Amino acid sequence: MNAGSRNHRPALTSQSPLTFEVTLEGAHVAIRGALSVIRENLAPLALPREELCIVELIVAEVLNNIVDHAFDDHPHPGSIRIHGSYEPDGLKFRFTDLGKPMQRSALRASQDAIPCVDPLTLPEGGFGMGLIKRLTDNLDYSRTGALNCLTMRIPVGFT
Repeated sequence: MNAGSRNHRPALTSQSPLTFEVTLEGAHVAIRGALSVIRENLAPLALPREELCIVELIVAEVLNNIVDHAFDDHPHPGSIRIHGSYEPDGLKFRFTDLGKPMQRSALRASQDAIPCVDPLTLPEGGFGMGLIKRLTDNLDYSRTGALNCLTMRIPVGFT
């Protein structure tokens, strides 16, 4: 089966209104569908638009990083599983995949690495992990055998 004929709609397992799981192919073409499914699952929370945009930005950046780095140069990328849950202190996400391990230097990227300069002079890319670190709490990466696991809390939905 070639990439053009695959169904890129992510698989969804809804465990409760506050917990969900999405599985998608480790390819850029699948990311938009996964974001749509996550947005649908978060709808009952009635998050303010600004908070929902922050969640989508973070999830999109994580998924793009997995595709670009864990599955780069891979002829048949694996899948990415996202487990999400809402708790009183915010949204918790766990991303798992069987791609290449994350480089330790990537996780140490500084949230201060996003410069305040003319946007036209900025290089393309290289700010994703700093952005993720700035907008999340409890960011943690581990690798067990061949499994990558990135967890985080996004502080939204509470006052």
